[in-house]
Amino acid sequence: MQRIVNTRAFRPDPLPEEVVQELLWAFAYAPSMANTQSWEVIAVTERDVKERLVEATLDPLLTLGSNGAQGWLIDAPLVLAVLVDGKRARTRFGPRGSIFGQQDVAMAVQNLRLVALARGLASAWVREVDDEALRSVLNLPWYVEPAGLLALGYPADDVSLEAPPKLSPEEFLHWERWPGAEGDAQSAPPPRSVSEPAQPRLSGDIEKVMDVLARRRSIRAFTDDPLPEGWVTTLLRAATLAPSSGNMQAWEFIIVEDPRVKEKLVAATFTGYHAGPGNPQRWLAHAPGLIAVCVDTKRTGARYGPEGKRYWARVDGAIAVENMVIAATAMGLGTCLVGGFRPEEVAEALRLPEHVRPFVLLAVGYPAEHPPARPRLPLSDVTHRDRFDRPYFVGEVS
Repeated sequence: MQRIVNTRAFRPDPLPEEVVQELLWAFAYAPSMANTQSWEVIAVTERDVKERLVEATLDPLLTLGSNGAQGWLIDAPLVLAVLVDGKRARTRFGPRGSIFGQQDVAMAVQNLRLVALARGLASAWVREVDDEALRSVLNLPWYVEPAGLLALGYPADDVSLEAPPKLSPEEFLHWERWPGAEGDAQSAPPPRSVSEPAQPRLSGDIEKVMDVLARRRSIRAFTDDPLPEGWVTTLLRAATLAPSSGNMQAWEFIIVEDPRVKEKLVAATFTGYHAGPGNPQRWLAHAPGLIAVCVDTKRTGARYGPEGKRYWARVDGAIAVENMVIAATAMGLGTCLVGGFRPEEVAEALRLPEHVRPFVLLAVGYPAEHPPARPRLPLSDVTHRDRFDRPYFVGEVS
Protein backbone atom coordinates (compact mmCIF):
# COMPACT_ATOMS: atom_id res chain seq x y z
CA MET A 1 0.00 0.00 0.00
CA GLN A 2 1.46 3.31 -1.06
CA ARG A 3 0.64 6.82 0.00
CA ILE A 4 -1.88 8.64 -2.10
CA VAL A 5 -0.77 12.15 -3.01
CA ASN A 6 -3.00 14.93 -4.33
CA THR A 7 -1.74 15.56 -7.86
CA ARG A 8 -2.66 18.79 -9.62
CA ALA A 9 -1.11 18.30 -13.08
CA PHE A 10 -2.44 15.80 -15.62
CA ARG A 11 -1.74 14.68 -19.15
CA PRO A 12 -4.66 15.17 -21.56
CA ASP A 13 -4.91 11.45 -22.39
CA PRO A 14 -8.47 10.20 -21.85
CA LEU A 15 -9.13 7.30 -19.48
CA PRO A 16 -10.16 4.03 -21.19
CA GLU A 17 -13.79 3.13 -20.56
CA GLU A 18 -12.86 -0.22 -19.00
CA VAL A 19 -10.63 1.58 -16.48
CA VAL A 20 -13.46 3.95 -15.55
CA GLN A 21 -15.74 0.97 -14.90
CA GLU A 22 -13.05 -0.71 -12.80
CA LEU A 23 -12.67 2.44 -10.68
CA LEU A 24 -16.41 2.68 -10.12
CA TRP A 25 -16.62 -0.97 -9.07
CA ALA A 26 -13.82 -0.36 -6.56
CA PHE A 27 -15.89 2.54 -5.22
CA ALA A 28 -18.96 0.31 -4.93
CA TYR A 29 -17.08 -2.41 -2.97
CA ALA A 30 -16.62 -0.09 0.01
CA PRO A 31 -18.35 -0.85 3.32
CA SER A 32 -21.23 1.37 4.38
CA MET A 33 -23.31 1.71 7.51
CA ALA A 34 -26.02 -0.98 7.40
CA ASN A 35 -25.12 -1.46 3.72
CA THR A 36 -27.09 1.68 2.83
CA GLN A 37 -24.68 2.59 0.00
CA SER A 38 -25.96 6.15 0.11
CA TRP A 39 -23.66 7.40 -2.63
CA GLU A 40 -24.10 8.88 -6.08
CA VAL A 41 -21.40 9.82 -8.63
CA ILE A 42 -21.52 12.20 -11.58
CA ALA A 43 -18.71 11.68 -14.11
CA VAL A 44 -17.82 15.01 -15.70
CA THR A 45 -15.84 15.19 -18.95
CA GLU A 46 -17.31 18.24 -20.70
CA ARG A 47 -15.05 21.27 -20.46
CA ASP A 48 -17.83 23.80 -19.94
CA VAL A 49 -19.20 21.81 -16.99
CA LYS A 50 -15.70 21.58 -15.44
CA GLU A 51 -15.29 25.34 -15.81
CA ARG A 52 -18.52 25.84 -13.88
CA LEU A 53 -17.35 23.34 -11.24
CA VAL A 54 -14.23 25.45 -10.67
CA GLU A 55 -16.47 28.44 -9.99
CA ALA A 56 -18.38 26.36 -7.43
CA THR A 57 -15.29 25.44 -5.39
CA LEU A 58 -13.70 27.21 -2.44
CA ASP A 59 -10.18 25.80 -2.99
CA PRO A 60 -7.67 28.54 -3.95
CA LEU A 61 -5.28 25.92 -5.37
CA LEU A 62 -7.69 25.41 -8.25
CA THR A 63 -6.35 28.62 -9.81
CA LEU A 64 -2.77 27.32 -10.01
CA GLY A 65 -3.01 24.87 -12.92
CA SER A 66 -1.69 25.05 -16.46
CA ASN A 67 -4.81 26.94 -17.47
CA GLY A 68 -3.94 29.81 -15.15
CA ALA A 69 -7.01 31.40 -13.61
CA GLN A 70 -9.24 28.67 -15.05
CA GLY A 71 -7.59 26.12 -12.79
CA TRP A 72 -6.00 22.70 -13.01
CA LEU A 73 -9.33 20.92 -12.46
CA ILE A 74 -10.21 21.64 -16.08
CA ASP A 75 -7.06 19.81 -17.23
CA ALA A 76 -8.13 16.54 -15.58
CA PRO A 77 -9.56 14.12 -18.17
CA LEU A 78 -12.19 12.94 -15.69
CA VAL A 79 -13.75 14.68 -12.69
CA LEU A 80 -16.09 12.74 -10.42
CA ALA A 81 -18.60 14.74 -8.42
CA VAL A 82 -19.10 12.52 -5.37
CA LEU A 83 -22.46 12.88 -3.66
CA VAL A 84 -24.48 11.57 -0.72
CA ASP A 85 -28.10 10.53 -1.17
CA GLY A 86 -29.32 12.14 2.04
CA LYS A 87 -32.78 10.63 1.74
CA ARG A 88 -31.35 7.11 1.62
CA ALA A 89 -29.06 7.78 4.59
CA ARG A 90 -31.57 9.60 6.80
CA THR A 91 -34.31 7.04 6.22
CA ARG A 92 -32.22 4.56 8.21
CA PHE A 93 -30.29 6.79 10.63
CA GLY A 94 -32.35 9.95 11.05
CA PRO A 95 -30.51 13.26 11.46
CA ARG A 96 -27.13 11.49 11.82
CA GLY A 97 -27.58 9.85 8.43
CA SER A 98 -25.93 12.72 6.61
CA ILE A 99 -22.70 12.36 8.62
CA PHE A 100 -22.73 8.57 8.21
CA GLY A 101 -23.24 9.03 4.47
CA GLN A 102 -20.24 11.35 4.23
CA GLN A 103 -18.11 8.80 6.10
CA ASP A 104 -19.20 5.98 3.80
CA VAL A 105 -18.42 8.07 0.74
CA ALA A 106 -14.94 8.85 2.11
CA MET A 107 -14.18 5.11 2.37
CA ALA A 108 -15.51 4.51 -1.14
CA VAL A 109 -13.35 7.32 -2.56
CA GLN A 110 -10.29 5.79 -0.87
CA ASN A 111 -11.03 2.42 -2.52
CA LEU A 112 -11.23 4.11 -5.90
CA ARG A 113 -8.00 6.07 -5.38
CA LEU A 114 -6.09 2.91 -4.43
CA VAL A 115 -7.16 1.21 -7.66
CA ALA A 116 -6.33 4.37 -9.60
CA LEU A 117 -2.84 4.31 -8.09
CA ALA A 118 -2.40 0.69 -9.13
CA ARG A 119 -3.43 1.69 -12.66
CA GLY A 120 -0.78 4.41 -12.78
CA LEU A 121 -3.32 7.20 -12.42
CA ALA A 122 -3.02 10.33 -10.31
CA SER A 123 -5.87 11.89 -8.37
CA ALA A 124 -6.76 14.98 -6.38
CA TRP A 125 -9.63 15.27 -3.89
CA VAL A 126 -11.34 18.67 -3.50
CA ARG A 127 -13.70 18.93 -0.53
CA GLU A 128 -14.21 22.65 -0.13
CA VAL A 129 -17.14 23.37 -2.40
CA ASP A 130 -20.09 25.75 -2.41
CA ASP A 131 -22.96 23.30 -1.99
CA GLU A 132 -25.65 25.49 -3.52
CA ALA A 133 -23.50 26.48 -6.50
CA LEU A 134 -22.65 22.83 -7.12
CA ARG A 135 -26.34 21.89 -6.92
CA SER A 136 -27.07 24.37 -9.67
CA VAL A 137 -24.22 23.22 -11.94
CA LEU A 138 -25.09 19.53 -11.62
CA ASN A 139 -28.89 19.91 -11.41
CA LEU A 140 -29.04 18.04 -8.10
CA PRO A 141 -32.36 17.24 -6.39
CA TRP A 142 -32.87 18.67 -2.91
CA TYR A 143 -31.96 15.47 -1.04
CA VAL A 144 -28.55 14.93 -2.70
CA GLU A 145 -25.61 16.48 -0.81
CA PRO A 146 -22.18 17.22 -2.34
CA ALA A 147 -19.22 15.45 -0.72
CA GLY A 148 -16.43 16.66 -2.99
CA LEU A 149 -14.80 16.49 -6.40
CA LEU A 150 -12.24 13.87 -7.43
CA ALA A 151 -9.98 14.68 -10.38
CA LEU A 152 -8.41 11.70 -12.17
CA GLY A 153 -5.90 11.32 -14.96
CA TYR A 154 -2.40 10.24 -15.92
CA PRO A 155 0.14 12.44 -14.10
CA ALA A 156 2.05 15.04 -16.07
CA ASP A 157 5.67 14.09 -16.71
CA ASP A 158 7.10 16.82 -14.45
CA VAL A 159 4.74 16.34 -11.50
CA SER A 160 6.14 15.52 -8.06
CA LEU A 161 4.53 12.57 -6.28
CA GLU A 162 6.44 13.06 -3.02
CA ALA A 163 4.17 12.38 -0.06
CA PRO A 164 3.91 14.80 2.88
CA PRO A 165 5.41 13.70 6.21
CA LYS A 166 3.30 11.42 8.38
CA LEU A 167 3.03 11.00 12.14
CA SER A 168 4.57 7.80 13.49
CA PRO A 169 2.25 5.38 15.37
CA GLU A 170 3.90 6.25 18.72
CA GLU A 171 2.37 9.72 18.38
CA PHE A 172 -1.26 8.59 18.19
CA LEU A 173 -1.33 4.99 19.54
CA HIS A 174 -2.66 4.29 23.05
CA TRP A 175 -3.38 1.10 24.98
CA GLU A 176 -6.64 0.46 26.87
CA ARG A 177 -7.57 4.11 27.47
CA TRP A 178 -6.44 7.68 26.97
CA PRO A 179 -3.13 8.31 28.78
CA GLY A 180 -2.92 10.59 31.77
CA ALA A 181 -6.58 10.35 32.76
CA GLU A 182 -7.31 11.34 36.34
CA GLY A 183 -6.73 8.48 38.78
CA ASP A 184 -5.06 6.40 36.09
CA ALA A 185 -1.43 6.60 37.16
CA GLN A 186 -1.32 3.15 38.75
CA SER A 187 -3.43 1.17 36.28
CA ALA A 188 -2.29 2.59 32.95
CA PRO A 189 -0.22 0.07 30.95
CA PRO A 190 3.31 1.15 30.00
CA PRO A 191 3.82 2.47 26.47
CA ARG A 192 5.04 -0.06 23.93
CA SER A 193 7.52 0.37 21.13
CA VAL A 194 6.32 0.10 17.54
CA SER A 195 8.54 -1.57 14.95
CA GLU A 196 8.33 -1.22 11.19
CA PRO A 197 6.29 -4.15 9.81
CA ALA A 198 6.42 -5.94 6.52
CA GLN A 199 3.49 -4.21 4.83
CA PRO A 200 1.14 -5.89 2.37
CA ARG A 201 1.62 -4.08 -0.94
CA LEU A 202 -1.54 -3.34 -2.85
CA SER A 203 -0.13 -1.16 -5.60
CA GLY A 204 1.20 -2.27 -8.95
CA ASP A 205 -1.00 -5.38 -9.33
CA ILE A 206 -4.52 -4.34 -10.22
CA GLU A 207 -6.01 -7.85 -10.01
CA LYS A 208 -4.77 -8.28 -6.44
CA VAL A 209 -6.11 -4.88 -5.44
CA MET A 210 -9.57 -5.57 -6.85
CA ASP A 211 -9.54 -9.05 -5.29
CA VAL A 212 -8.86 -7.62 -1.83
CA LEU A 213 -11.61 -5.02 -2.20
CA ALA A 214 -14.10 -7.62 -3.43
CA ARG A 215 -13.22 -10.14 -0.67
CA ARG A 216 -13.88 -7.76 2.20
CA ARG A 217 -16.84 -8.72 4.37
CA SER A 218 -18.19 -7.57 7.72
CA ILE A 219 -17.21 -10.44 10.06
CA ARG A 220 -18.93 -10.89 13.43
CA ALA A 221 -17.68 -14.39 14.31
CA PHE A 222 -13.99 -15.11 14.82
CA THR A 223 -11.83 -18.15 15.53
CA ASP A 224 -9.72 -18.46 18.67
CA ASP A 225 -6.51 -18.28 16.64
CA PRO A 226 -4.15 -15.59 17.96
CA LEU A 227 -3.61 -12.57 15.78
CA PRO A 228 -0.30 -12.47 13.87
CA GLU A 229 2.62 -10.74 15.51
CA GLY A 230 2.81 -7.08 14.56
CA TRP A 231 -0.81 -6.86 13.43
CA VAL A 232 -1.38 -3.61 15.32
CA THR A 233 1.61 -1.90 13.75
CA THR A 234 0.71 -3.12 10.26
CA LEU A 235 -2.84 -1.77 10.47
CA LEU A 236 -1.73 1.52 11.98
CA ARG A 237 0.98 1.97 9.36
CA ALA A 238 -1.73 1.50 6.76
CA ALA A 239 -3.85 4.11 8.55
CA THR A 240 -1.04 6.66 8.48
CA LEU A 241 -0.78 6.33 4.70
CA ALA A 242 -4.27 7.80 4.36
CA PRO A 243 -4.67 11.33 3.02
CA SER A 244 -6.20 13.89 5.37
CA SER A 245 -7.44 17.47 5.26
CA GLY A 246 -4.42 19.77 5.32
CA ASN A 247 -2.36 16.70 6.35
CA MET A 248 -3.72 17.26 9.88
CA GLN A 249 -3.91 13.48 10.58
CA ALA A 250 -6.49 14.03 13.29
CA TRP A 251 -6.79 10.38 14.27
CA GLU A 252 -6.11 8.59 17.55
CA PHE A 253 -6.22 4.82 18.11
CA ILE A 254 -6.80 2.98 21.38
CA ILE A 255 -6.00 -0.76 21.40
CA VAL A 256 -8.40 -2.43 23.84
CA GLU A 257 -7.16 -5.60 25.54
CA ASP A 258 -8.48 -5.25 29.11
CA PRO A 259 -11.70 -7.36 29.38
CA ARG A 260 -13.18 -4.79 31.76
CA VAL A 261 -12.76 -1.98 29.26
CA LYS A 262 -14.02 -4.17 26.44
CA GLU A 263 -17.15 -5.05 28.40
CA LYS A 264 -17.91 -1.36 28.96
CA LEU A 265 -17.58 -0.73 25.24
CA VAL A 266 -19.85 -3.67 24.39
CA ALA A 267 -22.45 -2.37 26.85
CA ALA A 268 -22.37 1.01 25.06
CA THR A 269 -23.25 -0.53 21.66
CA PHE A 270 -26.66 -1.14 20.19
CA THR A 271 -28.15 -2.96 17.21
CA GLY A 272 -30.85 -1.96 14.78
CA TYR A 273 -32.88 1.17 15.43
CA HIS A 274 -32.95 0.94 19.24
CA ALA A 275 -30.15 3.15 20.57
CA GLY A 276 -31.01 2.74 24.24
CA PRO A 277 -29.37 0.39 26.76
CA GLY A 278 -30.06 -3.32 26.88
CA ASN A 279 -29.52 -4.00 23.18
CA PRO A 280 -25.74 -4.50 22.87
CA GLN A 281 -23.74 -6.15 20.11
CA ARG A 282 -22.57 -9.07 22.27
CA TRP A 283 -20.45 -10.68 19.56
CA LEU A 284 -17.99 -7.80 19.91
CA ALA A 285 -16.79 -9.16 23.27
CA HIS A 286 -15.32 -12.19 21.47
CA ALA A 287 -13.30 -10.28 18.88
CA PRO A 288 -9.57 -11.13 19.38
CA GLY A 289 -8.60 -7.57 18.43
CA LEU A 290 -10.48 -4.36 19.14
CA ILE A 291 -9.38 -0.87 18.15
CA ALA A 292 -11.30 2.23 19.22
CA VAL A 293 -10.75 4.78 16.48
CA CYS A 294 -11.10 8.36 17.71
CA VAL A 295 -10.71 11.80 16.16
CA ASP A 296 -9.02 14.86 17.61
CA THR A 297 -11.50 17.64 16.86
CA LYS A 298 -9.18 20.29 18.33
CA ARG A 299 -6.60 19.56 15.65
CA THR A 300 -8.99 20.01 12.72
CA GLY A 301 -11.03 22.73 14.42
CA ALA A 302 -7.94 24.91 14.79
CA ARG A 303 -7.54 24.93 11.01
CA TYR A 304 -11.08 24.59 9.66
CA GLY A 305 -13.29 25.99 12.42
CA PRO A 306 -16.66 24.43 13.33
CA GLU A 307 -16.79 22.39 10.11
CA GLY A 308 -13.39 20.92 11.00
CA LYS A 309 -14.74 19.69 14.33
CA ARG A 310 -18.07 18.42 13.04
CA TYR A 311 -17.11 17.06 9.66
CA TRP A 312 -13.48 16.97 8.47
CA ALA A 313 -12.10 14.97 11.40
CA ARG A 314 -14.68 12.21 10.93
CA VAL A 315 -14.17 12.02 7.16
CA ASP A 316 -10.40 11.77 7.61
CA GLY A 317 -10.94 9.08 10.23
CA ALA A 318 -13.10 7.13 7.79
CA ILE A 319 -10.36 7.16 5.14
CA ALA A 320 -7.79 5.91 7.66
CA VAL A 321 -10.14 3.16 8.83
CA GLU A 322 -10.72 1.98 5.25
CA ASN A 323 -6.95 1.64 4.81
CA MET A 324 -6.86 -0.50 7.95
CA VAL A 325 -9.73 -2.68 6.73
CA ILE A 326 -8.06 -3.22 3.35
CA ALA A 327 -4.71 -4.08 4.97
CA ALA A 328 -6.41 -6.53 7.35
CA THR A 329 -8.21 -8.24 4.46
CA ALA A 330 -4.91 -8.56 2.58
CA MET A 331 -3.49 -10.30 5.68
CA GLY A 332 -6.34 -12.84 5.71
CA LEU A 333 -8.06 -11.19 8.70
CA GLY A 334 -11.72 -10.32 9.06
CA THR A 335 -13.01 -6.97 10.30
CA CYS A 336 -16.24 -5.29 11.24
CA LEU A 337 -16.88 -1.59 11.75
CA VAL A 338 -19.21 -0.75 14.63
CA GLY A 339 -20.71 2.73 14.59
CA GLY A 340 -23.83 1.93 16.61
CA PHE A 341 -22.85 3.08 20.10
CA ARG A 342 -23.63 5.82 22.58
CA PRO A 343 -20.64 8.18 22.27
CA GLU A 344 -20.76 9.50 25.82
CA GLU A 345 -20.47 6.00 27.31
CA VAL A 346 -17.60 5.05 25.00
CA ALA A 347 -15.78 8.29 25.85
CA GLU A 348 -16.19 7.55 29.55
CA ALA A 349 -14.94 3.96 29.20
CA LEU A 350 -11.86 5.15 27.32
CA ARG A 351 -11.41 8.23 29.55
CA LEU A 352 -11.22 10.52 26.55
CA PRO A 353 -10.60 14.24 26.95
CA GLU A 354 -13.36 16.52 25.68
CA HIS A 355 -11.67 17.30 22.35
CA VAL A 356 -11.18 13.62 21.42
CA ARG A 357 -14.35 11.91 20.23
CA PRO A 358 -14.97 8.19 19.56
CA PHE A 359 -15.58 7.55 15.88
CA VAL A 360 -15.83 3.80 15.28
CA LEU A 361 -14.93 0.48 16.92
CA LEU A 362 -12.96 -1.87 14.67
CA ALA A 363 -13.16 -5.60 15.46
CA VAL A 364 -10.33 -7.74 14.05
CA GLY A 365 -9.69 -11.50 13.93
CA TYR A 366 -9.54 -14.60 11.76
CA PRO A 367 -13.01 -15.25 10.30
CA ALA A 368 -15.09 -18.11 11.68
CA GLU A 369 -17.79 -17.32 9.13
CA HIS A 370 -17.74 -16.69 5.41
CA PRO A 371 -20.84 -14.69 4.56
CA PRO A 372 -21.73 -14.13 0.91
CA ALA A 373 -21.24 -10.74 -0.63
CA ARG A 374 -24.08 -8.39 0.15
CA PRO A 375 -25.93 -6.97 -2.85
CA ARG A 376 -24.53 -3.81 -4.41
CA LEU A 377 -26.59 -1.13 -6.06
CA PRO A 378 -26.15 -1.31 -9.86
CA LEU A 379 -23.62 1.22 -11.15
CA SER A 380 -26.24 2.35 -13.63
CA ASP A 381 -28.43 3.45 -10.69
CA VAL A 382 -25.84 5.65 -8.99
CA THR A 383 -23.59 6.93 -11.81
CA HIS A 384 -24.43 9.92 -13.99
CA ARG A 385 -22.77 11.89 -16.82
CA ASP A 386 -22.08 15.63 -16.41
CA ARG A 387 -25.47 16.24 -14.73
CA PHE A 388 -27.62 14.30 -12.30
CA ASP A 389 -30.38 13.79 -14.87
CA ARG A 390 -28.11 12.07 -17.45
CA PRO A 391 -27.21 8.38 -16.95
CA TYR A 392 -23.58 7.34 -17.44
CA PHE A 393 -24.35 3.68 -18.11
CA VAL A 394 -27.27 2.17 -20.00
CA GLY A 395 -28.11 -1.38 -18.96
CA GLU A 396 -26.03 -3.65 -16.74
CA VAL A 397 -22.33 -3.04 -16.15
CA SER A 398 -20.04 -6.07 -15.93
